[in-house]
Amino acid sequence: MSNIKVFCRIRPLNQRETSLIAYNIKDQTLQLGEQKFTFDKILDINANQSDVYEEIGKPIIDQILQGFNATLLMYGQTSSGKTYTMIGDQQQPGIIRRTISDLFEAIDSSPTESEFRIKISIVEVYKEKVKDLLDINKQDLKIREMANQGFYIQQVTQLWVSDKDEIYNTLQKSLVNRQVGYTNLNDMSSRSHLLFQMTVIMNNEIEGTSYTGQLVMADLAGSENATKAGTSGNTLQEGAFINKSLLTLSNVINGLSEKQQHVPYRESNLTKLLWNGLSKNSMTSLIITCSPCITNESETLSTLRFGVRAKMIKTQPKVNKEITIKELEIQNNKLIKELEEKNYIINQLKKDDNKVKSIKLEEQILLLHKENQLLKEQNSQYITDLDMRSLDYQELQTNFKNSLLESDRLQQINFNYQQQIQQFQQNKDIEIQELNSQIENLKQQILQKNENIQQLSKHLEIIQKSQNQHAQLELHEHYLEKIQTQNMADLLKEIDELKTKLFQEKNKIKQLNKVFESQNLVSNKQLQSQEAEISKLNDQVKNYQLQLMKKDDELQNLSNQNKKIEKNLENRIQKVAELQEKYDYLFDQLNKLKKQLNYEEVGVYEENLKLHTQLQEIQKKYLQEESLRRSYQLTSSQTLQAKLSRIQQLEQENYQLKVDIQNSSIMGSQRNNESIIISQFQSVNRGSTISKIVKKQQNQIDLL
Repeated sequence: MSNIKVFCRIRPLNQRETSLIAYNIKDQTLQLGEQKFTFDKILDINANQSDVYEEIGKPIIDQILQGFNATLLMYGQTSSGKTYTMIGDQQQPGIIRRTISDLFEAIDSSPTESEFRIKISIVEVYKEKVKDLLDINKQDLKIREMANQGFYIQQVTQLWVSDKDEIYNTLQKSLVNRQVGYTNLNDMSSRSHLLFQMTVIMNNEIEGTSYTGQLVMADLAGSENATKAGTSGNTLQEGAFINKSLLTLSNVINGLSEKQQHVPYRESNLTKLLWNGLSKNSMTSLIITCSPCITNESETLSTLRFGVRAKMIKTQPKVNKEITIKELEIQNNKLIKELEEKNYIINQLKKDDNKVKSIKLEEQILLLHKENQLLKEQNSQYITDLDMRSLDYQELQTNFKNSLLESDRLQQINFNYQQQIQQFQQNKDIEIQELNSQIENLKQQILQKNENIQQLSKHLEIIQKSQNQHAQLELHEHYLEKIQTQNMADLLKEIDELKTKLFQEKNKIKQLNKVFESQNLVSNKQLQSQEAEISKLNDQVKNYQLQLMKKDDELQNLSNQNKKIEKNLENRIQKVAELQEKYDYLFDQLNKLKKQLNYEEVGVYEENLKLHTQLQEIQKKYLQEESLRRSYQLTSSQTLQAKLSRIQQLEQENYQLKVDIQNSSIMGSQRNNESIIISQFQSVNRGSTISKIVKKQQNQIDLL
C-alpha cells in the first residue's frame, strides 16, 4: 500500500494580475489565512522547471525501470500553469520531455543483456469523447473494461518508438491536434484533458526475466468560472463539459479518501481512464497548480482542499513481472541441482548399514518420490502453459487467416465497386454528352427564335412607319379642308382613294399585329418550356456531379480502408512471425525440458531400484543375524560373559568411530577413507546387534 504523493506549485503573477494573496510557507505546510495545508513538497514562485522535475519527475524513471506503473496528474484552475509544467517550451521543457530524455539515457547505460521496447499512445477527452491525437480519423473511441486489468481504450493507436526524437516529434504533432481556445484568463486555454501513455517492456536475456512499466501523464483542463473567463457559445459549452468531468473526479477522490462503498468512477470517461492510477496498481503523484492572485483566492482554496483529500488515498503498486521460459529453465536447473545434492546424500546414506538409518532412508526416498511428483506436476503445468500458448498461437493463426479472407473479400468488393463506379462514370459521361447535345440543339432553336423575333421587330418597324404615314394623311386632310380654292370633286376623289388606301393599310396593320401577337405568344411559350427543360437538365447535371463526387469520396474512403487493412495485415504478419519464432523457441525449450525430465525420471527410477536392492540386502543380513541369535542361545553363560566383554570393547570403538565421523566432513571425504569407515562401522553395528542378542540371552538365563 502506498499513499498518493501530492506536490503544490505556485506560479508567479502574470501581466493581467496585480495583487498577491497573503500566504506563508513553512517546511511542507502552506498557510492561507487561518487554514493550513500540508503536502509532500511545496514549490513556490522561485522554483523553475528543472527544480520541479528533479523533485517530482526524476523518481518516476526508477519506478518504471523496476517494473512498476506510474501515474502523474496535473490539477488546478484554468491559467494556473498546468500545461507549462507538463509540456513547457523550447527554452524550459516540461516534465514529459525531461522524463523521456532521462529514460533513454538510463536505457543507454543499462547492461548489454537487457532489451527494451517502448510504445506510446496520446489521446484527449474533449466533450466526453475520447479522441486519438495520433490518428485524427479516430474521433470517438470506446472505453472498455477488462476483469482484473481495469479500463482500456479500444482501437487506440499505439506507436512503437526507438528514440527520444521520434517521441518528441510525435508529441509535437499531437499537441497541434489538441483542442485549445481563447478566454479572458488565457490566450491558449486547453479545452480538453490530455493523456500521454508510455509502456516500457524490459527483458533480461541472461536472467530470463521480463518486466513491464507503464507511465501515464495527464494534463487536465482547468476548472473555470464562465464570468471571469468571458466564455460564450462553443467555448462556454466546452467549459461546462470540463467542469462536469472535474466534478466527477472530485467525487471519486472524496469516495476513495473516505473509503465509501460506491465510488462513481463510471460517470465520466476521464475518471474511467484515471481509475487504474487512483485506486489500483500504480505509484501515483499529483501536482496541484495554484494562482497567487487575490482574485482567484476561492479557486486556489478549492485546489488545495482537493490536494489534501487526494493525499489520503492509498494505491496498491506491484511489480509487473512476466514468467518467461528462460526463467523457468533457471528454476528447473536449480531444482535439478537440489535433486543432485539429495541424490548425493542418498548415496552417502547407502553406505550406512544401520536399520534405523535405513528407515530414515526410506523416509527420504518417500520425500524424493514426493519431490519427483511435484516436479512432474510442475512439468505438466509447464506443458499446459505451453499448450495454452500454442492454443493462443493457433487462435492467432485462425484470426490471421480470417483477416486474410476478410481482406480478400474486401479487395474483391473494392474491385467490383470500382468497376461499378467506372461503368457508372461511363454511363454518366454518355448521358452528359447527350445532355450537352440537347443543350446545343436548344441553343440553336433559341437562335432561330431570336431571328424570328428580329424579323417580327422589323415588321413592327414597318407598322410604325405605316402609322406615321397615316398621321401624315390626317394632316393632309386637315390641309385639304382649308384649301377651298381647289376643285372639290377632284379633291373628294383623291380623298376617297386615300381613305380606301388608308383603310386597307389599317387592316393590314391589324392583321400583322394579330399575327405578331400570336407568334410572340407561341415563341414565349416555347422559350419558357425550353428554359424549364434547360433548368431541369442543369439540375440533373448537378445531381450527377454530386453523385460522382460522393462516389469519389466513397472510393477514397475505400482506398483508405484498404490501405489501413493492408497495414493491419502487415502488422499482423509481423506479429504472427514473431509469435511463430516464440512458439518454435518455446517448443524447443519444451522438448529440452521433457528430455531433461525424462533423464531425471530415469535416474530417480534407477536410484529407487538401487535403494530397493540395498533394503533387500539389509533384510537378508537381518535374517542372518536372527539365525546367529538363535544359535547363540545354545551357548553357555561363560561364553556370553566373554562376548559381553568383547562387545563392550566394540561399543567403545563404536563410540570413538561415531565421534570421528561427526568431526569429519562426509561431502569432502575421500573414497578410500569412506570404505575403511564403512567397514569399521559395519563391524561395530554387527557388534552392537550381537550385544543386544547376548543381553537378551542373559536375561533368559536369569529367568531360568
